[in-house]
Amino acid sequence: MASVSLNVVIVGGSIAGLGAAIKLAEHGHHVTVLEMREKGMNKGGSIRSPPNMTRLFHQTRLGDRVLEEQATRCRCVTFRRATDCKLLGNMKFSDALMKEFDAEYYLIPYQDVHNLLTLLCEKLKVSIRYGSYVQTIQESSNGCVAYLANGDAFHADLLIVADGRNSTLREIIAEEEVTPTTDAWAIRFSIPYSELQKNPELSIFDKPNEWVMAGAEDCFVSLATHPAQNEVHVAVVFTHEVEDTMSYFAGLDDRIQALLALAPDLGKLKPQHFQDFEVGEWVGFKSRAVLIGDAAHPSSVNGGYNTSMAAEDGVVLGHLFSHITSTLQIPFLLSAFQEIRQPHTTAISRSDYMRFKLMVLSPEDEATKQRDAALSATLVQGDGEADLDKSEMLKMLWSEFIQTYSYDSVEAADEWWSMWGRKVQEYV
Repeated sequence: MASVSLNVVIVGGSIAGLGAAIKLAEHGHHVTVLEMREKGMNKGGSIRSPPNMTRLFHQTRLGDRVLEEQATRCRCVTFRRATDCKLLGNMKFSDALMKEFDAEYYLIPYQDVHNLLTLLCEKLKVSIRYGSYVQTIQESSNGCVAYLANGDAFHADLLIVADGRNSTLREIIAEEEVTPTTDAWAIRFSIPYSELQKNPELSIFDKPNEWVMAGAEDCFVSLATHPAQNEVHVAVVFTHEVEDTMSYFAGLDDRIQALLALAPDLGKLKPQHFQDFEVGEWVGFKSRAVLIGDAAHPSSVNGGYNTSMAAEDGVVLGHLFSHITSTLQIPFLLSAFQEIRQPHTTAISRSDYMRFKLMVLSPEDEATKQRDAALSATLVQGDGEADLDKSEMLKMLWSEFIQTYSYDSVEAADEWWSMWGRKVQEYV
């Protein structure tokens, strides 16, 4: 429990915002979350919970219940070619491998995770103000002020901006124009799992324990199945803007077209534009405000680590601010947060984008042959343990997986404090 209780205002009530609210409230800080959406507005889609995030679930009250009741264990990531559905390879998460990480890989409906975090916030007396659109933020003599569109003002010792990849406040904090580094367009929807099961031709997609990826030139299709909810969450991601998606889908395998046809009003779904950014400065307003989650480090759409990085941000912030003894220490702790998190999230975002590009290669590209050769090394008998020495690309992919899955956000925060905590405590 922190010896000084801060008044914290968080802009954004998604995974990053609510996760940070929970960790800060656990250490005695007074937290208000300003959420633009109205209460009860649900959001669809799946999140990936790799071992580094699953361990956070185990440390969270009621987290194990969500994993047991709502999550689907992911046993592998399966890669297919979208033009003919040929199986290219599968990255299997064997029991022995997951034991090394002391956690499993899960696929979880986004809304179930959000509901859990909302419940925990309520138990910790976090105030969540729905329908609160923050129009602007300003410095004050002793902190920051968030102004709503209706004129209401919320004063804070510490302001946390977690308003997502399309943040309207990012450039105010960063004090610079942030230019996109990558672009993608995506449509996302859910179809009934029972409808998929009715069509024998779609049996190759009936894989509740697999994250299925099917790639073609400039496009890939992603599937995550949730039998308990009778849902299959589908994402179709493009590298460029597509005006007529139905004509584009005509070049994909008939089975993928049949799968997509299960979506209600498929032809009316317009691809949404997603942009990634690398934000140089996360801390602003005389070091009393900070960007977190996708507002700080938006990653590839439908990437494997977006949610885990957002959750880790909250954990690191909470652990750092559990030590605070004076408001004079806020700038040092926010600087520490960026020092801890930025190199890690930048590396993960870049590797996530690299894997995205590997899925959307041209058939004539030399890199396509290298990718397919690497993935074919995973198609072995038995427990699926591929010989990594046969492929440098496969070795690189697995080394990145292992490095990410091993990351411990609590350990990262504690390690920083053990080195610099004494210096921080001198500022009282």
